[in-house]
Amino acid sequence: MMRVLFVGGYGLVGSHAVRTLRSFSKDLEILIAGRRPEMGEALAMEVGSARTAFFDSEDASTCLDDLGSIDLVVSTVSDLGDKLALFAMQRGISHIGIARTSQDIAPFLMAASQSDSQASAAVFGHWQAGAMTLAAVDLARSLAVVDAVRLTAIFDPLDAVGPLAREDVKTFPDRAIVRADGEWAYVDRTSNASEVEFPDGIRFHCRPMDVLDVPSVALATGARDVSFAIGVGASLGRRRGSSPSHELHIEASGTQSDGSLARLVRILSAPRGQGWLTGHTVGHAACRLLDLDGHGPSPSGPVWPETLLDCARFLQSLRAAGVEIQDFVFPKNAQDHDAGCLPRK
Repeated sequence: MMRVLFVGGYGLVGSHAVRTLRSFSKDLEILIAGRRPEMGEALAMEVGSARTAFFDSEDASTCLDDLGSIDLVVSTVSDLGDKLALFAMQRGISHIGIARTSQDIAPFLMAASQSDSQASAAVFGHWQAGAMTLAAVDLARSLAVVDAVRLTAIFDPLDAVGPLAREDVKTFPDRAIVRADGEWAYVDRTSNASEVEFPDGIRFHCRPMDVLDVPSVALATGARDVSFAIGVGASLGRRRGSSPSHELHIEASGTQSDGSLARLVRILSAPRGQGWLTGHTVGHAACRLLDLDGHGPSPSGPVWPETLLDCARFLQSLRAAGVEIQDFVFPKNAQDHDAGCLPRK
């Protein structure tokens, strides 16, 4: 029986990831671990074939040794110094981590690339662990040439967040990476505000954020201009009189196969919020690394959402789970929302 260790598995994101992975297989032993393992007891009983364990990432080597054979480590907690990730790889254990930005990734990538381990290191420090990137790459495939991709997330302040997300807000870099005219650049978050408008006419004031979606999308699509920003306000779910949701707004502009210009817009609305969306993505990554989907072993070393997961299949899983996905196409040569948009056929 394969054994999967979820560090932080009883938290908001971790618990959703545990449930998602369990939906793929009943034949896994799941270890729900953290500094307060008693908080995971109810979840362990819920998913079955699971138990709790104490785990302190600051003493990752000892804790991993105490737990015995592990096939995959999923970390939804901060891993300062990359202790957990690197100790796992040294033992040949594949690892998924979601706490990473463009400005702190270099030491980890250098260490992972120098390791002779055949384990996979899934770098999922993207927005909602890569849900944004996967949806954007899939949308961009409708264009023959991609010029620009604009990524925006809308966070509802009434949407529940876990301790890692709360800590991220306090410590996120003041600069954000962008792709501008084919070059990498960093822009100041406070002086580069923008606006995004939804089909119902609601506009959100947004600011750049340093996430790995920008380099992932830029390299996967070839777009010369890629940016990511976040806005805060009442979500689509609340505007409809329901519970807080989490929205992803994606614009991809470029040339279609017939030579005409187009600007495509995709809006995803996750009715169960950002914590669920992150956990769902992590659970799918764990499924893929364990080859529970039967698509073969994953490559060793660093892997990314767009290189590990199939975009179309992932979007199908979101729709099946109740995520609303709307696609629009703007008329030829349309430059702004005032030109109007039509539902995509």
